[in-house]
Amino acid sequence: AFSGCESLTCINIPNSVTTIGNSAFSSCNSLISINIPNSVTAIGNYAFGCCYSLTNIKIPNGVTTIGNGAFSGCESLTSITIPSSVVTIIGNPFYLCIYNHRTTKTNQKYPSVNL
Repeated sequence: AFSGCESLTCINIPNSVTTIGNSAFSSCNSLISINIPNSVTAIGNYAFGCCYSLTNIKIPNGVTTIGNGAFSGCESLTSITIPSSVVTIIGNPFYLCIYNHRTTKTNQKYPSVNL
């Protein structure tokens, strides 16, 4: 939907959204802020892939699935909060984005996320 919108800096997703689809905001290079509401239950493959300016992500309670590459290539990302509602992480959603950084996670099901 917004893939490649290089001038997009902030996203405020409305409460009516339940799924962020595959590649929805990928390659939005200037994106620095995302507000994901509790109504979202799934984040698709590469939904925010290669959003180079993102520094932190707070995945809301209610999200149960994070898709492959959802935040891959977000090389400025230093903080990720994953709630205990997440029961499925597909593939490697954080590829090339949290090396040498610490994640905040409340979900003990995925100890390998905390690198």
